[in-house]
Amino acid sequence: MVCCNASLVTDVIGSWTVPKVACSSQSDSTQLASAWVGIDGAINASNTVEQIGTGSRCNPGNSTGVYYAWYEWYPALPRRLLSPYTVVPGDIVTAEVKWDGSQFIASMRDQSEYWSVERVNSTIASVASRASAEWILEAPTNSTTLSIIPLANFGKLFFENCSATVGAGSGPMGTFQLIQDTMVDSNSYTKPVPILPFYNDGTSFSVWWVSLGP
Repeated sequence: MVCCNASLVTDVIGSWTVPKVACSSQSDSTQLASAWVGIDGAINASNTVEQIGTGSRCNPGNSTGVYYAWYEWYPALPRRLLSPYTVVPGDIVTAEVKWDGSQFIASMRDQSEYWSVERVNSTIASVASRASAEWILEAPTNSTTLSIIPLANFGKLFFENCSATVGAGSGPMGTFQLIQDTMVDSNSYTKPVPILPFYNDGTSFSVWWVSLGP
């Protein structure tokens, strides 16, 4: 879900429960599902994305998923958050990206594993447009081949407690004009889909897995 088509976004926050992905020992491909919140990425041809989230991964020939937290100051490559920032299915995490006037601050709190983390970037500020607040679940892109990785079967995920600050206004995501952004594969088949209506006074919505994609 994307808001707001204005170069005034200074804060985005959301919570979710890390999904357990359905992996198969018969699979011959890597599959990923990345949930994140961030600023920029979908509107006005943004050249940057400031984001933090969790990843759920199926490796080829393995029925056990791998889970981790990460952040990214795109176009730089994503960085995993290593120990002690462990993530397991069922963890409840809250992620936030904000602009304080001179730098971006990406933070995450895992209330199940009792850790919190913060990462700061000021160098990206000169080119970031701050055009959108985003709550996303997607199949990420392979940084080497630039192809979209198959989407791991995460079942269903709820984004909760979602809010943003745009200009002088702060509030639940449902108070803003939103774009319901559905990911499709190269053959235009749906991979995941966000489902409306909102829940809890416009702070929550669900995303459902549909297909791996090519």
